[in-house]
Amino acid sequence: MNTINRLLASKGFDFSECVRKHSETPNVTYLEYMSARKEACSQRVSLLKKIYLDTKYWIRLRDVRLGIEKNPLDKEIYRVLTDAVRDDKAICPIGATLFLELSLQRDMTTKRTTAALMDDLSRGIALEFEFEMITLQIMDFILKNVHPNLHTELEKTCWINAGGIFGQVA
Repeated sequence: MNTINRLLASKGFDFSECVRKHSETPNVTYLEYMSARKEACSQRVSLLKKIYLDTKYWIRLRDVRLGIEKNPLDKEIYRVLTDAVRDDKAICPIGATLFLELSLQRDMTTKRTTAALMDDLSRGIALEFEFEMITLQIMDFILKNVHPNLHTELEKTCWINAGGIFGQVA
């Protein structure tokens, strides 16, 4: 088993189950499938407070996790955020920009710790890729003003599983 398959398996992803599931629904298009996935993400986050962190705070929180924080207040921020996520009150979604910044980290210890922290606090939820978000916002505006009967709330289409970023930045 290669490294990617081991990593996916460690996160509960079963590739053969995925192939079997898709084989049972050959009439479902890619767009229909992705729409359903986005809807599921939207439902997962609809009642949660979204807390957006920039790279500086991800690094500071990572340092807390590593026990090397420089600011005592960072421990309290870390505790509040991890408690809120654990108690299903909030998430800290990531975006493609944060994912790219993570990929630029050279030290593997801090890179892995940052990635694990992002995974924990985001609960695997990400914002759509920026270009896709712009497209969605334009479509939202047009539908709202030209075809209100076709309009759907932007909130229902802007969330993806964090793994979806891989295909958009690769």
